[in-house]
Amino acid sequence: VVAPAAQSPLAPLLREQLAQAGLLDPSTLSDAERQEVLAAAAAGTLLLLLLPVFDAGLAGDLSLSALFGGGAASVAALREGPD
Repeated sequence: VVAPAAQSPLAPLLREQLAQAGLLDPSTLSDAERQEVLAAAAAGTLLLLLLPVFDAGLAGDLSLSALFGGGAASVAALREGPD
């Protein structure tokens, strides 16, 4: 069951920051929308992991790829606006 936007479990300050950034509240997404955001994060991580961008060993490469690739893809997936 997805909580309505008015009952988001996120702190009001965080909800306000997401709104100002033009991002959707991830706690109010449907299961299908959440899966899309997770898939985007995984794809961004994998893409950056496979590219020889970082030279930090496997653990460092995976961490940096998840942070930058997964983070950027997640932000792009949470953007409000036309699909």
